[in-house]
Amino acid sequence: MCFLQVAPLDFDGESSSDTSILSLGKGEAEKSVGISALFSTRTMTKITLVLWVNWIVVTMSFYGISLGIGDVGPDIFINFLLISLVEIPSYVFAIFTIDHLGRKTLLVLSMTLTGVGCLSAAFLEDDSALKTVLSLLGKFGATAAFVIIILFTGELHPTNIRSTAMGIGSAMARIGGIAAPQVQRKDKSREINI
Repeated sequence: MCFLQVAPLDFDGESSSDTSILSLGKGEAEKSVGISALFSTRTMTKITLVLWVNWIVVTMSFYGISLGIGDVGPDIFINFLLISLVEIPSYVFAIFTIDHLGRKTLLVLSMTLTGVGCLSAAFLEDDSALKTVLSLLGKFGATAAFVIIILFTGELHPTNIRSTAMGIGSAMARIGGIAAPQVQRKDKSREINI
C-alpha cells in the first residue's frame, strides 16, 4: 500500500495547512515495468537484441585493444600513453558529428573503422609503426562507438523502460569485457600444458 501526502488547495491557489493522507492501491501510484517490457512488441524485441549484440561487440573491441596494446610496439609505455590519449579526440569527434551524421551512420562508421584498423594490424609485424597507427585508429573507432551505443540505447527505448534497457545493456557489455582478454590472446598461449 502506498501513501501519498496531499495538501488541499485553497481557492486562491495556495496550499492550506491541513493535509490529508490519500491511500493508493498497488499499481495505482506507479506502474512497475520489468525486463519483459523490453520484449513487449516485435519491434522492441528486435531493437533490444540488436543493441545487446552491439554492446557486447563494442565493449569487447574497446577493452581488447586496450589490453593488447603491449603486443603492438617496442615501448609499452609510449603505446599505453598513445592508446589513452586517442580517446580524447574520439570523444570530441563523436560529440560534434553525432547530430550531423546521425547515430546509426556514425555507429556503423566507427565500428567499421575499428574492424578495419584491428584486422589490418593483425597481419603486420609486431614492432612496426603502421601497426601502432592502425591500432590507434581501431581504438579511436571503438571509443566513438562506445559513446554512441550508450546514447543510442537511451534514445531507442521509451521513458518507462529506459533505465532497465540501459542496465541490461551495460550487463551485456560485461560479457564483452569478459571475452576481451580471451580474444586478444596469442594462438601459442592457448595450448594446454598438462
